[in-house]
Amino acid sequence: MTESRDLDIDIEAQRRRIRDEVARRKQQLEASDPPSAGIGSDAAAHAPGEATSPVPTPSTSAAVIEETHPHALADLLERHDEDFVRNAYRVVLRREPEPEGFERYLEGLRSGELSKREVLARLRYSPEGRAGSVTIPGLLPYYVLYRALRVPVLGYLAAVGAYVIRLPAIARNVRRLEATSNATNREIAHQAKRITDAGETALRQVKRKADAAGLAALAHQVAALRERKAETATVAALASEIAALGERKAEVTTVSSLATELVALRARKADVATLVSVANKVAALRAQKTEAAALASQIAALGERKADAEQLQEISARLAHFATRAELSDAQQSVEKLKGQAADQTRTSLDQERRLAALLEHARKQGAEPASIVPNQTLVAEDDHLLDAFYAAFEDHFRGPREEIKRRVAVYLPVVEATGAGAADAPVLDVGCGRGEWLELLQERGLRAQGVDVNRIMVMRCKELGLDVVETDALGLLRGLDANSLGAVTGFHIIEHLPYRTLISLFDETLRVLKPGGVAIFETPNPENLIVAACNFYCDPTHRRPLPPEPMHYLAETRGFERVEIKRLHPLPLPETAAAELASTTIGQWFASAQDYSVIGYKRKALDPRGQPPQKTSGGNEIGTTS
Repeated sequence: MTESRDLDIDIEAQRRRIRDEVARRKQQLEASDPPSAGIGSDAAAHAPGEATSPVPTPSTSAAVIEETHPHALADLLERHDEDFVRNAYRVVLRREPEPEGFERYLEGLRSGELSKREVLARLRYSPEGRAGSVTIPGLLPYYVLYRALRVPVLGYLAAVGAYVIRLPAIARNVRRLEATSNATNREIAHQAKRITDAGETALRQVKRKADAAGLAALAHQVAALRERKAETATVAALASEIAALGERKAEVTTVSSLATELVALRARKADVATLVSVANKVAALRAQKTEAAALASQIAALGERKADAEQLQEISARLAHFATRAELSDAQQSVEKLKGQAADQTRTSLDQERRLAALLEHARKQGAEPASIVPNQTLVAEDDHLLDAFYAAFEDHFRGPREEIKRRVAVYLPVVEATGAGAADAPVLDVGCGRGEWLELLQERGLRAQGVDVNRIMVMRCKELGLDVVETDALGLLRGLDANSLGAVTGFHIIEHLPYRTLISLFDETLRVLKPGGVAIFETPNPENLIVAACNFYCDPTHRRPLPPEPMHYLAETRGFERVEIKRLHPLPLPETAAAELASTTIGQWFASAQDYSVIGYKRKALDPRGQPPQKTSGGNEIGTTS
């Protein structure tokens, strides 16, 4: 808490300090730079009658207050900031401040938590200060006041009251401080201008002196160059003579070498005829060698051509064989494709025949009754299956190959098997089973499972594969089952098709029909992947809205499931280098993250006869949250 009287400003004391500082700095400059030897002594540096006193600057260290007793409180308060703290230690405790205490009191002053009088009072009435017994008249009342103001609540209220009473005086002190600061700033600016003018004058003088010294040096160099000019002419003449001598020496050497060569030629004259005959023989040999090389090349070429002919025959035979096999493979693929299309057409035709027969039977029963009077429920029901064949073909095109889907969903087999689902008394129910890849995989593992779907064509395909599938609404089927009758309920890419209230009902009914310890698995597209959220999700026009993982985790927990986890699957297939570059950035992770996820939840296990939950099995929660 600060003291309001710290704002009292003694203008005369401030002016007196400024004048003393100016005088002190002037004496220092005169002592270090006498008028007879310094730049500032030049009469031309100042205008007539202009003072040359330097600008007053704040002292960087406080002068120690004289050891007098008692110490005047006003003298101690004239110091500020670091100077005040150091002098307070020197006067009250008669020593230099320790670093911790110095930093603590300096921070308190600068933050406004402490006032100067409170710092003096704390030092004076500390155990060390009491032992020193330094006398500072007028300090004890402030110490008592600060101790009183530190009392919780009452001290705060008293301080507020004191500040309210002192507001006029505080405002007056602020105005005085502002006026004093303005006057000080004007005086400092005036002194700074004087110093700047003096510096510019000194620089001009130095420049003139430097120019004079430079001219003298140039004159000396010119004189030296003139003296050397004669020497240069002499050196040039000597160089010409040396060059001439060198040329003459080269001529002598050349003549000597020519003479030597002439002597050698005279000695070799007898060998010329021999050399000519040898040269002729060499030329004949070279011609013969060329003919032999040509014959060897022709023989090699003939051998290569023979080998090429045999290889060509072999390659032609192999090509014919491969062409035949490729044609057969293409033909087989075409046949298989046509078989699939024919099967689809057969199913569609059968479905259309059955629908037409149902409509004809209904029309026969209705007779002549007006259609507007009796609701035609059969027509409404058949209208729901109008696009079944189309959606089945749509799934074949966009869902992916059957074997690929089986490979993807195989990751859930350990989860189902760990809970004991798939037994005769705990079967698996797959809602929205579609083409039945998951049911087929469970059947191959010897697990009991049933599927449900509303698409008539999908159900027909599953039954052709020998799978147990019923054509009905999944939620209606669940509501008709007994509680605690299933070991697992699964649904792959089905919940994104449902309205929100239906989705909640699906979770509630799933929890009801599961046995204690049973598991629910629902997989859906992952909108955390921006490509899925912005594009791939909307490829299926029957999708309603993307379902982010965290809200689905929350939904499963609030509907009663425990050990709920999110499993992220099928990241975007990318080369290793591209995946590493994308993983290093946040935006890249959004694009390369998992394209699907599943929410997995378990029904609480029943209590044993002692009222305690049974021990968890080792495989009860094998799949954790993945990314």
